[in-house]
Amino acid sequence: MIWTVGVVLWALSCVAVQDGLPAPELAPPVSAEELLSRRVALARAIEEGLVVVDGVKDPAVESYHANKNDRDFFYLTGVNLPEAKMLLDVRGGRGDAVLFLPARSASHELWHGARLYPGADASRITAIDTVLPLANYDEELKRRLARKPKVWVGGEELPRRRQRAADTVDTVHATLASRYPGGVGFERYAPHVHRLRQIKSDYEVRMLRLAIAITHRAFDRVIPAAKPGMYEFQIEAMLEGEFRFHGSEAPGFDSIVGSGPRSCVLHYHHNSQLMKRGEVLLMDVGAQGGAYTADISRTIPLGLRFTTRQREVYGWVLEAQRAAIAAVKPGVTMRELNQVVRRMFEARGCVKNLPHGITHHVGLDVHDVSADRELAPGMVITIEPGLYFADEQLGVRIEDMILVTTDGCEVLTSSIPKSVDAIEQWRSAGQSPRRF
Repeated sequence: MIWTVGVVLWALSCVAVQDGLPAPELAPPVSAEELLSRRVALARAIEEGLVVVDGVKDPAVESYHANKNDRDFFYLTGVNLPEAKMLLDVRGGRGDAVLFLPARSASHELWHGARLYPGADASRITAIDTVLPLANYDEELKRRLARKPKVWVGGEELPRRRQRAADTVDTVHATLASRYPGGVGFERYAPHVHRLRQIKSDYEVRMLRLAIAITHRAFDRVIPAAKPGMYEFQIEAMLEGEFRFHGSEAPGFDSIVGSGPRSCVLHYHHNSQLMKRGEVLLMDVGAQGGAYTADISRTIPLGLRFTTRQREVYGWVLEAQRAAIAAVKPGVTMRELNQVVRRMFEARGCVKNLPHGITHHVGLDVHDVSADRELAPGMVITIEPGLYFADEQLGVRIEDMILVTTDGCEVLTSSIPKSVDAIEQWRSAGQSPRRF
């Protein structure tokens, strides 16, 4: 409902659709060859056992978007159906995959349209030769469990709990006892899948670039248009309407559009207040490119110029962000990147005004899967320092997306301006300046 209202409000805010607008760039699906390569890599990693993957989203995993599909399942199959399931029977590092889909239903197609069902198309799209109706799942699972393999299950089966390890194991075994026969051991496949997901393929980087380009177009619409006397939700509506207009299926997460005192609320989602002259407007937003999300923050003045104090704080944040970006390279840890920023803010006496970490992975999820490991080529992370002075009703966050390369990094969002002068020019020029 929120998404629909946003699009309607955006449409009402447009005077007319002019000829000559760029056609939306629609995201191609991931290739069957890449899906196969992901399953091959998982099979090599676990070597032996039966991997049981459900399409339903794991409720124990943090998510900022209402996608009902488990992202690990989607990563391995390319299928976005919560009802679907997959078995990957691995022996000697080689996997035999079986996909289970809902049978074709005339009633479902009448109400909701066509969806993927067992048949040649499903095999072609997923590179899985054996695609069976969901009704066959229990029988097939029982047959493959007869050899008592190690069973690899996901987070829904093995919930993340802040308990002692022994307590967690006891809880897990009690949960699984009624579903699986005795004599099988259990492991989590998530750590293996997540190590794969952290390294983005060329296709995945292409989808992230598309998400960034759409988000940039939305900023070009909003940043010159934002004015005192508007409501935050009007900005949200324009942003998300632009996402959809340019081909994005949805925002990658709930848009954060906070002005004045709300700029100091880290995950502010109400977006309901009147914006006032002299305030700043903090936008933390991202379109989806295919199934991948951008995550970009920009802070602008609600006026054509920053005040002296706003300019000072903004400069501190930008200086720290640029220092952290310069430190990104293979072998560096996220903790070390955080320390780059914290040391700079300590020197200015404002480190207490940075309550959050300054980096996270981004991909299929806005806070994408992570692990305690050094940065490696192909990882995509954010660098997003911020300073929040609640007593001054002033919050500034600047966030960019960074691709780790073999010899350093590439700022994927480098085309989106962020210097003080460029932001002020953007506010008055009507489009983002080339130099930033």
